[in-house]
Amino acid sequence: MKSFKMKALALATLGLAGFAFAGAASAACPTAVTTVGSSSPGGGGAWTSQYISSDATFGIAGPGLAGTNCALSLSIGASSSSRAFVSDSSPQNEQRYRARFYLSTNALSNLTATNQSVVLFRANDATGPAQFSSDQLVVRLVGGSPATVRFYVADLNSAGSGVTPIVVTLPTSATNTYRVEFDMQVGTGATTANGCNTMPASGGCFRYWVTDAAATSADGSPTGSSTVNNSGWGGVKTAVLGMAAGSPSYRSNHAGGVLVFDEFDSRRQTFIGQ
Repeated sequence: MKSFKMKALALATLGLAGFAFAGAASAACPTAVTTVGSSSPGGGGAWTSQYISSDATFGIAGPGLAGTNCALSLSIGASSSSRAFVSDSSPQNEQRYRARFYLSTNALSNLTATNQSVVLFRANDATGPAQFSSDQLVVRLVGGSPATVRFYVADLNSAGSGVTPIVVTLPTSATNTYRVEFDMQVGTGATTANGCNTMPASGGCFRYWVTDAAATSADGSPTGSSTVNNSGWGGVKTAVLGMAAGSPSYRSNHAGGVLVFDEFDSRRQTFIGQ
């Protein structure tokens, strides 16, 4: 499984990690492929593939978030099929999967209604229980006062939907820029809120961190956690980052509204943080 930040979008190219630019960050950024439809590779060549619908926008520009060279700038339109995202197929049915990304909502205004939501991230397994989706995790940005990040974690204990929802209020941020990180392990167990703030040796567990981009965090002090029974899923096979789907109210009220993503990093074991 790959472990480089933003699949080179933050670093421009892998060889430019730590590159100090002076007023020319965009010159170091990879060129965005903006062709409508599917393209491979994606994200300027750093991801397996990408998809852009005809009414969406897709751009890579600098400066990025958290002092990086480049970031991924996306928007979707009003149509029900509007999408803009990148995909990573390097995970190999991962039984434990950790990931972190930065998100800026600074260019998005009036996200105040709870029926306005957009999918930011999806971890999809090759297999899942027949009655449920093969998604092991879906992360949504949901409107409100304040807005929230919501994790929908695969869980056989939730017989009706197959997911346990976890709602996290976005913290105060002067720049409306946040760091989202999670640590997910496949296994059995009862569903218990804050039941695995330290990852157990075995058993289903989901830990998460949602912080202001500038705040520090530690592996042993997540924002929260939950034990789950996600043993019916085969392990993470594909990761999707971007704006994979928007609710009808989100699309009608925020068509063209920009979200910025940066510093995606995925690993098996180690804490990522800043």
